[in-house]
Amino acid sequence: NLEKGFYSLVIANANKLEKEYPNSKFIEQANRCKLEALYFLGRNQDALVLVDKLKKHPDVDYFRGRILFDKKEFLQAVKFFYSCGESLSKNSDFSERYFSSLYYSAKCYNLIGEYKKSLPILLSLVEKQGYSYNQGELTFLLSQALYEENNFLKVCSLYEKTYSIHHFINEKYFRKILLMTASSYDTIGNSEKAQNLYTKISQ
Repeated sequence: NLEKGFYSLVIANANKLEKEYPNSKFIEQANRCKLEALYFLGRNQDALVLVDKLKKHPDVDYFRGRILFDKKEFLQAVKFFYSCGESLSKNSDFSERYFSSLYYSAKCYNLIGEYKKSLPILLSLVEKQGYSYNQGELTFLLSQALYEENNFLKVCSLYEKTYSIHHFINEKYFRKILLMTASSYDTIGNSEKAQNLYTKISQ
């Protein structure tokens, strides 16, 4: 596996640098790369040990957040995603890491039921990345937040507004979007559209 081989090489090079040049000014940067490699190789425990040794940095905050997220410690994780996004924003670094930190912040808020906090983040992401971001999971998260906040009209409006990208959305998310939208149409009294979606779901 090419990706696995690359990450293993990153770890080996960071270890070699630290062993041969212990006073190098590049060790911190190399270890941040090592942290990312450990995480994506699924070595979360090793990553957690390393993250405690590193200085504060957006990348360190991001991967600490990812480790906590994987442990389902969403309330703790969101603090680090927020810190990462805020630091990158101050430096006008609107890279994929910035958008990913926003996305995971919103996802954490949805998972702990803090939909009022996730909505502005999700809307900001839509504005910058579009509804199809991350296989359409962004549209699902936004639908979910609106639905849980009883904004049923907006759930229906969102479904209609994103019609052109429905075929891009991951099937798992799309089915949930259909269920929430059908329920929303039902709630606002449009039984015909609700029934059409329920029929679509059962096909």
